[in-house]
Amino acid sequence: MAEVKLTVHRALALKKTTEERIINVLTDGSPFIATRQGKKTTINGVPVEKIESDIRARYDKIQQLISNYLRLKKALLQSNAGLNGNEQVRTVTVAGKEYTMAELIDASDNVYGNKKHIRAFLPLFLNALKANYSDATRRVERAHEKVEQDIKDYLAKAAGADKALSSDDIKKRSEMFHEDGDMYLIDPLNLKEIIEKLEADIKAFRVDCDATMSEQNALTTVTVDLTDVD
Repeated sequence: MAEVKLTVHRALALKKTTEERIINVLTDGSPFIATRQGKKTTINGVPVEKIESDIRARYDKIQQLISNYLRLKKALLQSNAGLNGNEQVRTVTVAGKEYTMAELIDASDNVYGNKKHIRAFLPLFLNALKANYSDATRRVERAHEKVEQDIKDYLAKAAGADKALSSDDIKKRSEMFHEDGDMYLIDPLNLKEIIEKLEADIKAFRVDCDATMSEQNALTTVTVDLTDVD
């Protein structure tokens, strides 16, 4: 991370391209989790280790992009308010993080999706992770069900051929079917934990944000020079 000085024009352009990059990463179809079958060490010719490395890199990239977006947005909000970052301004703490009111409103709209904005980053990120995890676990479950059916078919065929199988034979054959046919998650991120944490973070922000905004609106006063109109 390096501190850079940007014109507002350049910062606005960079914020826009960063937002586009976030959306692209979240919608390009590349997974945050994968599956492998049996003892295979490659998927479509790609080693499992490379797939794990790519998944970690993709997750790190989206985290860094969101962090950059938030920093750019904060700097632009301060600039629009005529602040250079050194002045004392009123802040509030929501879900353990400090915000100015302008930052809180922006985070509510564009980051956490308090008003259900379609392009709010974290809900979009959460939905992508959930879809990835659900798809991968379904593949694992379907493969397991197929293996179980293959075992039943094998045993029925053996019985029909009057081929006596000992309990040890059945156990060994079943293990072989599972070793070759079962699907396993390639999950270097421990995606379920990430999903649960992100879900909790979004919920905590939304609850705390609503309460804080209501409290601030009730306590904060504004002075306005109004003209009497009959």
